[in-house]
Amino acid sequence: MKWIESVYVASWFENAPVVGEVHERLLSVGLRPTSSWITVANGAAEDFALFTPERLRELAEQNDRDVGAADALLVLAARGRGGEMFAEVRLALIWQKPVYWVGRRILSAYRHGVVLCEDIDDALALMLGRAAYARSTLA
Repeated sequence: MKWIESVYVASWFENAPVVGEVHERLLSVGLRPTSSWITVANGAAEDFALFTPERLRELAEQNDRDVGAADALLVLAARGRGGEMFAEVRLALIWQKPVYWVGRRILSAYRHGVVLCEDIDDALALMLGRAAYARSTLA
């Protein structure tokens, strides 16, 4: 079992300020966030008209690289929000990364490899528990 050292946070574009706070929490418990999309979002409304098609493709590819660099995915789901995050969830599952799901539960939340969590605290506790268990098996 691989322990978790890095986490990609998947959420809707306008939720970037909250994701930034989650990044701080991850860092405070020794987990490295890989979700760089928040530097582009900054809590602004998602408006693809502001970007060229080439830039949008670059951003999508960066998201894929960030998911690939993470050991796990943390989903912050809400009704009617975050279409891109479902692509990121699917990619993580294909790459056999655990997905910790917080918020509104849709069909994707019940896929094999998804851990349902009550809230962010629960998700962090489960991630850290998994890390502690994995480390204990190496001793």
